[in-house]
Amino acid sequence: MGRRGRLALAAAVVVAALFFGRWAAGVAADRWWAEQFGPAQAALITELHLLRLVLDAGGILVASTWFIGHLLLVVRGIASVQVARSVANLEIREALPARTLLLAAVAGGAVLGAVAGADASRAWPDVALAWEGVRFGVREPLLGEDAGTYVAQLPVWRLVHAFVLALAVLALVAVATLYAVIGALRWRDGRIAVNDHARAHLGWLLAAVALGLAWGALLAPYEWVGGLLRGPTAGGFRAVAVVAPALGGLAVAAAVASLLWGLTGRRLVLLAAWSLLAVGWFAGRVIVPVAAPAAASPLATAERERLVALAYALEGLHDATVPGAPAATARPAVPTLWSAAAAAQAWRGGAEVVGVDPAVLDVPGRGRRPAWLGVAIDSAGRATLGALADDRVGRGGGALFWAPGDTAPGAFAPLASLPAAGIRPGSTEVVLLSGATDGVPVGGWFRRIPLAWALQAPRVLGTLPPDARLAWHLAPLRRLARLAPFAEWGAPVARVIDGDLAWVATGYLSSDAFPLSERVAWRGRDVGAVRPAFTGVVRAATGQVRLFLRPDAGPLGAAWARVARGVVEPAAALPPAVARQLPYPLEQFRLQATVVGPLRGLGRATGVGDSLVGGQARVEFAWARDTSGPVWLAPFERESDRHLAAVLVGSARDGREDLALVRTESPGAVPGAALLAERWSRFPSFTQLRDSVADAQGTLEAGPLRLWLHDGAVGAYQVQLGRRDGAPVVAWVAIAAGERLGAGRTLEEAWDNLRGTAAPLGPARPARPLLDELRRLARAADSALRAGDLGGFGRQWEQLRLLLDRAR
Repeated sequence: MGRRGRLALAAAVVVAALFFGRWAAGVAADRWWAEQFGPAQAALITELHLLRLVLDAGGILVASTWFIGHLLLVVRGIASVQVARSVANLEIREALPARTLLLAAVAGGAVLGAVAGADASRAWPDVALAWEGVRFGVREPLLGEDAGTYVAQLPVWRLVHAFVLALAVLALVAVATLYAVIGALRWRDGRIAVNDHARAHLGWLLAAVALGLAWGALLAPYEWVGGLLRGPTAGGFRAVAVVAPALGGLAVAAAVASLLWGLTGRRLVLLAAWSLLAVGWFAGRVIVPVAAPAAASPLATAERERLVALAYALEGLHDATVPGAPAATARPAVPTLWSAAAAAQAWRGGAEVVGVDPAVLDVPGRGRRPAWLGVAIDSAGRATLGALADDRVGRGGGALFWAPGDTAPGAFAPLASLPAAGIRPGSTEVVLLSGATDGVPVGGWFRRIPLAWALQAPRVLGTLPPDARLAWHLAPLRRLARLAPFAEWGAPVARVIDGDLAWVATGYLSSDAFPLSERVAWRGRDVGAVRPAFTGVVRAATGQVRLFLRPDAGPLGAAWARVARGVVEPAAALPPAVARQLPYPLEQFRLQATVVGPLRGLGRATGVGDSLVGGQARVEFAWARDTSGPVWLAPFERESDRHLAAVLVGSARDGREDLALVRTESPGAVPGAALLAERWSRFPSFTQLRDSVADAQGTLEAGPLRLWLHDGAVGAYQVQLGRRDGAPVVAWVAIAAGERLGAGRTLEEAWDNLRGTAAPLGPARPARPLLDELRRLARAADSALRAGDLGGFGRQWEQLRLLLDRAR
């Protein structure tokens, strides 16, 4: 081996060592981190790293072998390759040695193989699930396959097919290019001329591409039933079922014609076969499915609904029809007066508030009380837990907070403080601790170097105390995703469990393919099935994590629990204190509301609060009458009269979940969100409130429209928020029960106004001396009168009269 060869070999060894060292350091750091939670967690993390390594190495090895073999065949057909070299004023053409050509072929094939096979590890969830296997025990009626075939096996079939077809196409392009460069494939006398060696080689590769297309045609019926091609209409399926074998036959014929051309050089047969395949592919994949009738479906509605219910955890959905509006004696028993955004703004002192979530607190002597839990982070980085009372406000509409041991809310007081390495959203990723029991011991250089390399933390190599520890993955979502990467975790919500803060999250399992299911946009992609399968509980103070299988996880969740043996605990192991605090999974409810509307003929859920999330239904929440927890609501409006037609209700109580579709009778139904906003805005008292706030150069913000249920009947109310010293205050409440409307400074006043027992009062104002306020109103009334603005004068005079009445 020459000097250049030795240098190239040394460089390759150094590069390989760097890649392997980085991988080994990452594996070691992840394993040491997972050992905090138990040996099963450490074993799972290590096995997943090894699986990803095997897939990447296998993909690169297969692809490199494939490309190197074909490049060597190209080299074999080359008589000689000459390069020009200038010596003095002469140009000398020199033939390259065969050894150089062989090395170039091997190097080029290895590069192509690394590019084509390096990303194979991203398919590890599909490979692991296919290896474990899933059976739902439900067969779809078109192909007679179990639903598990589409969830677990079809993704791997498609991945392998795409990989094989890509190898064939890339090899064909690379080989044809090389033959064109060396002159074995050229244009001569108005046609393509190919020598015998190149023609035979290209014929085999064309046959490989055609067989790959035949494989794809045979997969088409499964992809259609799984929802990966188009909507699951029976007419379209019949077209695909007829066209797919025909396309497969044309592709096989093209493969035979390619081999025949490679052996005999019959170009006409090759051209005819591939032309027929191109025309048939366009017609079969584009024209026929679109033109196929979608009606006359043999699918029974019950069969379709059963599969959709299996895909989106709708098995427990039940319908009920109720009167449109609550009785006049049934105002909201447990109102919600704040939104998540307003609750976060209610914390004072300029603190950053993260993880604001509705939850219930066990208050001594008061039972379970509704609140917004939030973690406030001050300028020094200290984190404290606070609880804003959601069903009541202070004097002037200001926020009230619960404090430890108090039986009534008052000024802000932290419920708990978090340590430096406390688990919270937005937490620092790497924290160096001393004298702690949490985290990973730094130890000697054998551990320091991998930790510093994997975490990109050079300070680990400096001078440290002997008991130094490292803590990372401190954000609860990040921690759950690392311990259970096979699930897609929802946003963790704060809960107080046994007196300590814990973050509770739901782990979802999704599938791109599911037989005859509805397609829904979720997290930036279209899916055919999503089910909540796991519950993750992360203790904020200690960082400990426990994962539990949900009772409604289904066969897919059970399969992943078997894969992660020892990591996922059974549903029966969930502590009762945690079960009482579990909310109905929000993301699942959004998906269910999106699916239920078209499935039950209600159209799309209109939503009453949050903005649209990825094309899914908007939802809001109310408190259960027994304060067992938040209840998610998704309203459906009738387009004909803009009134409420139905409400999907998702609730949880002591770990038991309930999903109900509450249909409202047409007479007396609550108006829709837009119609209510129009009617409430015409209240004289609301006009006075708006003008008063504008005169004081303040702001008025409408909170989300809230719904409440009483004996199944539905009502609505909305809170208007003002500002006092930068903090939000409840300034006005409007309410509706059927066609009856009311408004007032508080929910009680608004309800009395709706019942006709009290007139709407004037708007609340920021606290200021009474005499100054009277003078301001008198000046404003006088200015309006001088300007000839009788309407403005009347409003200011009415405000002056109301203020004097309240003062008396």
